[in-house]
Amino acid sequence: RILHQKFKAGLFEAIPVSSGQEDVGSSEHRVLARSAVAASAVLLKNEKSLLPLSKNSAPILIAGSGADNVGRQSGAWTIEWQGVDGNWMPGVTSILKGLREVAGTTPFEYEKNANFKPGTRAGVAIAVVSEKPYAEGFGDNPKPGLDKADLEVIERLQAISDNVIIIVISGRPLLISEQIRKADAVVAAWLPGSEGAGLADVLFGNQPFSAKLPLPWPASLSQVPISFGGRTNDGSQPLFYRGFGLSTSL
Repeated sequence: RILHQKFKAGLFEAIPVSSGQEDVGSSEHRVLARSAVAASAVLLKNEKSLLPLSKNSAPILIAGSGADNVGRQSGAWTIEWQGVDGNWMPGVTSILKGLREVAGTTPFEYEKNANFKPGTRAGVAIAVVSEKPYAEGFGDNPKPGLDKADLEVIERLQAISDNVIIIVISGRPLLISEQIRKADAVVAAWLPGSEGAGLADVLFGNQPFSAKLPLPWPASLSQVPISFGGRTNDGSQPLFYRGFGLSTSL
């Protein structure tokens, strides 16, 4: 497939052609990237049809390691081999920024660790949990799951919110059975890259949720590895089978 694209671009012709590098990051590319984010986010749970959210609602609380961290939402092979952790990349829309752009008049209160001032209460809260960027070697993890800080964020939001939405930023399925059971809505957003507003588009109904899981999602470590067809290592049922994904309409 790579060679096909190189031939298509004329890179093997005797007369040099433009590499198209000057177009990278153009507005056209970013529009396409944003639509890809919306089209690939998988809705795993949606109790009481909580999503999509209204654009004219009461303040929404937002917290978590991935809410305002473009390095985590971009993953590895960006800037550096193993990626960067933090807001190092200019011109990238974080999830928090994207939510504020799309949400109309809905205000957000953001605190990374969910340490909101005493007495804070909200109808809806969003926990954007994430993995640190990784590639091969450094990314090997015998038990991929959420770190302690993000688990505490979810607990704090559940204590002060009527409904909690968990957004999972990751390059692989994580062990989150307990968190899914307690949450009101859960979205696997994968690595949305430069366009955090694409995730906001499906959360607020600009685009429908329509994506399906490309592979089974394990419920526990004992199920790994899971075959492409969904057969688990221990014979039990996975948390979600390949092809699972809830839908919403515009």
